[in-house]
Amino acid sequence: MEAYCTHLVQMITPFIYVGIKVEKKEIILFVKGERANYLNYWSTRLTNLIQYLDSNTQVDAIFYTNFLQAQNQIIDLLQNTQKLTKLDSIVAVGHGVGGVYATFAILQYWERVKNFNRKPSLKVYTFGQPRIGDRYFAQFLNSLQEYIQIYRFTHDDDPLPRLPTNSFTHSMMEFWIDDSCDCNSMIYKCPGLITGTNEYLFIEESNECVNQFNTTSFRANNGPYLGIRMGICLDPLLPLSS
Repeated sequence: MEAYCTHLVQMITPFIYVGIKVEKKEIILFVKGERANYLNYWSTRLTNLIQYLDSNTQVDAIFYTNFLQAQNQIIDLLQNTQKLTKLDSIVAVGHGVGGVYATFAILQYWERVKNFNRKPSLKVYTFGQPRIGDRYFAQFLNSLQEYIQIYRFTHDDDPLPRLPTNSFTHSMMEFWIDDSCDCNSMIYKCPGLITGTNEYLFIEESNECVNQFNTTSFRANNGPYLGIRMGICLDPLLPLSS
């Protein structure tokens, strides 16, 4: 995957940008990761789960509440940008906790456009993203693979994708970047683990790949991912007109 250098449309917050990758004909939503002492963060905060939309799925209360504060601004800007540019491909990219918000954004955008006759192509790329919700939410993400392509990358022994613990889990697919050898990095596709009963089977995150480690250092969270350190490359503001 190449670096996403985009023409900036608007900076929603210092952490959230919307832009256009002209040569790819894509609208890009980029959400930066937060700088934090994650181990201290999750040892001192409550990892409560709350209901997501009108479903039986649950997600992290703090993540979802924070996203809802900017939800309408993000979704409206994506929709208006799509109308003005006539581009039918939207790609959300997020690093660390930014991957959580990028995922929420695409899910909410899908809720808005899923009944349209002409639906955009939706993709999510996350890098070193923590867990978002419970196993029912993970299954919900799995069920949308036909409509939303999700690429969740992890790197080496990064502990952030293994947080929070307790009832949290990822959806089924992981792309793990192994930097353990002196050669070029290897990327492994890690299928999900089948759990549950015959009445209700779940496909959750693999117990291998990044989950094989118990390290607590976050040195690996910034990558490199596919040879790129996390960040965003922005060209000058691209004015849009109706």
